[in-house]
Amino acid sequence: MRFWFCISTVALAGVFALTSQADAAWVPQWGAHMNELSGTLMNDFVANRDGQLKGVHVGVPGPAGYGTAYRFDGVTSAAWRSATGLATPGTRSVRVSVWIKPNGLSQPTPEPDVVKRGYSASSPGYYKVEFLSNNGRASCGFKGTIANVSHVTGGPSVNDGRWHRIVCTKTSTGITLSVDGVVRASHAGNVGSINMSDDLVIGAYRQSSPNFRGDIDEVLIEYFN
Repeated sequence: MRFWFCISTVALAGVFALTSQADAAWVPQWGAHMNELSGTLMNDFVANRDGQLKGVHVGVPGPAGYGTAYRFDGVTSAAWRSATGLATPGTRSVRVSVWIKPNGLSQPTPEPDVVKRGYSASSPGYYKVEFLSNNGRASCGFKGTIANVSHVTGGPSVNDGRWHRIVCTKTSTGITLSVDGVVRASHAGNVGSINMSDDLVIGAYRQSSPNFRGDIDEVLIEYFN
């Protein structure tokens, strides 16, 4: 069962508290430019902890200035990096950013997963970016030791045939969703420590469960040390 906190307006004080951390203190943990033109290897530009591709169409046009991207068909496509060597956030702040261009609202599931690590049922914690095919919006989800599930959804529909940059941020004071550089929603509170031993998965619920249809580019996972 999923519990949702859907926020359409953002208190200015909350936005300031959630976004006041300097970018220089964010430390990249894993990232992929997704510029490969062939093969089944997904290159990690942070620390060479490369991932794998299955059924992904590489070399499609990405956002302006970002090279190429991956296309996911929602049926066979998935990308992932095993948990080996990937640090968990613990109590640190987390920031997940990604460019997406969904292909229609007719997606394989109501809440296709764009980027995720951890699961609501089996994992002690998770973070994820979702595309909600029922309304075309983006959503952020975080689970820690204090709050079982905390989500924010907001902003315009990103199902318009254009590229959109989604940023999901969790700090000790709350979580925010940004779309195209603008904070669209927030939820105050501390989810606690986020810990998991699961793989990082892109474009799918699990490696064996593809569920996002569209293009994905420039995934970056950062922690605030």
